[in-house]
Amino acid sequence: MIERVPGTEVTDPPHGTPSGTLRETAADLMTARLPDYTVDQYKEAMHWFQDEIAAPLGLTTVFDPILYIDGNATQALEEMARDGELTVRIRAALEITPEDDLTDWIKAAKAERAKHTHGMFKTPAVKVFADGVVEGHTAYLAEPYADAEEYKGDPDFRGEPIWQPAAMNEAFRRLDKAGFQIHVHSIGDAATSETLDALAYARKANGKRDWRPGITHLQLVAPGDFARFAKLGVVAVPDPYWFLKDDYYTYLQVPYLGQQRADDEYPMRSFFKAGVTVASASDFPVTLPPAPLTGVAVGVTRWDPVLVTEYPAPPSLEGILWPAERASVKQMIRSFTLDDAKANFLEKRIGSIKVGKRADLVLHTLDRPEMRPTSDMIRALVFASRAKSIRSVIVDGRAVVSCAQKARRFEGKHVITQEGLSAEERLRWSECFVTAGASQCGYCSPGIVMKAEALLHKHPDPTREEIEHALLGNLCRCTGYVKVIDAIELDDTGSAKKSPSTYWLEAPSTARATR
Repeated sequence: MIERVPGTEVTDPPHGTPSGTLRETAADLMTARLPDYTVDQYKEAMHWFQDEIAAPLGLTTVFDPILYIDGNATQALEEMARDGELTVRIRAALEITPEDDLTDWIKAAKAERAKHTHGMFKTPAVKVFADGVVEGHTAYLAEPYADAEEYKGDPDFRGEPIWQPAAMNEAFRRLDKAGFQIHVHSIGDAATSETLDALAYARKANGKRDWRPGITHLQLVAPGDFARFAKLGVVAVPDPYWFLKDDYYTYLQVPYLGQQRADDEYPMRSFFKAGVTVASASDFPVTLPPAPLTGVAVGVTRWDPVLVTEYPAPPSLEGILWPAERASVKQMIRSFTLDDAKANFLEKRIGSIKVGKRADLVLHTLDRPEMRPTSDMIRALVFASRAKSIRSVIVDGRAVVSCAQKARRFEGKHVITQEGLSAEERLRWSECFVTAGASQCGYCSPGIVMKAEALLHKHPDPTREEIEHALLGNLCRCTGYVKVIDAIELDDTGSAKKSPSTYWLEAPSTARATR
């Protein structure tokens, strides 16, 4: 028998053998028994993130919402900061659950926070889950799910909170008193309302201070709660990449929420109108790639022409999700820069170009923030967000992003650049791409060139999954990455496997950054 955890869902199988899913913190029943990654493995993963994700996208500061007290990941980041290996500034939160003893947890969290004083890595925040997600029927809603009767056998079922109100009130009061910044996952409108209630309780008990708590995701928000965000000084942390009538909308949100609520999800402009600080996020790795200008584009238009034109889609995808909530380009850019910095108490150091601030700069070719939300504008933004002039080279058989490396890392290494490929190799690759119809822009091609070279020299017969993993960071919807994989898979008739090489194009530099 699987013990049920409050605020989660576990369905007993008919024959005693688990065959379904563990939702929300019920998954801890399994993950708590799995070994953690080692400190060295976390370091390797962080180097990969810095080289393959952050550098190509221009990310200079990130917020990691879930770390653990005395965890290996926390130790790895501290050691990397101390040894000068972090090229991305990190602010992080330590997760707390309703099952934790508040007194013991706060004592341990304060000790953990005191360990991390380096400017590149600190743990000033605490992460709280108020509810789950709509697609799992674990989001906490103000009104019942549209399919409540079918799903639960209860027409009034609206999910349930992970924290009971009294417990959340007391937790927030004590966490705020201990000086922690509170960061809350909240999807449903009822969850957000109760989170604001608890924050109001903590502020009344402890007094007003510059605390900047954040609530993230915000799929459904009660109309009266926008003003409460502003009054309480709560930062809205939405994920604009999701503001689309995509497959989630069509096949999950409309059936589970009903048409009206699905059409009124993911507000954005209402936060700006209410004077709320809005710090946009990606929820990486849920969103891939976490390209800031893609978030800007979708936040402005709430529509993606690529989604409509490149894939077979139901008619519902043709529409714009809640047009009244479209934000301006300037508002969206600020939400990914200065207000993201403000959410992390870093606005005096980063987030804008100003004398005395850190030189975290972004260069791109799009310089028309006055543009109205048209299809031409979103295509320009999406192209700019996905363009990568970041050069990859092969270092001792391994593809690396060259502009993200320090020169000392190449000492004594055998380096092959695109210029080191022969004319024959380029021709063979170009034939493979033409045969497969793998049209690829000049921004992504250089990275694909060398990553494919390194992969195929190491694994002459990779699977499609191995190819896709090797090209992560260079595959994007704008150019039909399925055909790129097809091109790399070609055999004798234009064999990339037997003679790996790639036709490539030069392109001007383009870089992007977010908080």
